[in-house]
Amino acid sequence: MQRSKRFCTICLDGLTSDFCTMNQFRFLQFSQILPQQFRQVLIIHLCILNSEVYETSPHPFPQSLTASLLGPLSFELATYKQASQYSHWKTATKDEYDALIRNDTWSLVPVTQGMNIIQCTWVYKVKRNVDGVIEHHKARLVAQGYNQKEDLDYEEMFSPVVKPATIRTIWALAISHNRPLQQLDVRNALLNDVLHEELYMKQPLGFIDSFRPQYVCRLHKALYGLKQAPRAWFQRLHSFFRTQGFSHSQF
Repeated sequence: MQRSKRFCTICLDGLTSDFCTMNQFRFLQFSQILPQQFRQVLIIHLCILNSEVYETSPHPFPQSLTASLLGPLSFELATYKQASQYSHWKTATKDEYDALIRNDTWSLVPVTQGMNIIQCTWVYKVKRNVDGVIEHHKARLVAQGYNQKEDLDYEEMFSPVVKPATIRTIWALAISHNRPLQQLDVRNALLNDVLHEELYMKQPLGFIDSFRPQYVCRLHKALYGLKQAPRAWFQRLHSFFRTQGFSHSQF
């Protein structure tokens, strides 16, 4: 592998792939040579245009190939079975599970007749900073909301969103009055929602209670993927702002 300021050339089995303006390309960390099964598909040319990556090859850029180019720490895996083979993903999964337990997200209850038990899955993402450098590995437990039944597991799911015109109005007012603007991000916002419906979910893979393997999770807090989760978060945020003296805009 050869690297210069503007080009990175990888040669494998006579095939060459040139990556343009590598100092702008998000994924800079090439740490290993492609495994044998990918060597025949390394005919890929990427170019940078307006800080965006465009594919010039008629063939899609496979995620498995991307992972091989970037090294084992850059994998975004699809299943818990795959993640359990890597220590950094196992740590991320355990951290997420511990956070859910500390948040009293569920309690284990025995299965009874008439329960609609939804599934859940682990989703894995590599979080990067603006330079493309890995910040941390994120595991998230996501409920499979498509298993939910209307009127049984949820009633309403509509969640209001801010209109772009409202944001532009706030910007204009702040600029005209020379006022500072601040933006905040609530981490794991949906996980703070209190559920009022009775929802039951299978225990997550990798963390099934050895003494009560047949029990299911009775959800007390929302999870990503639930149909009512965005609305529940809006209602909680709305209630908080009302207690702080804010009023709901009619526009």
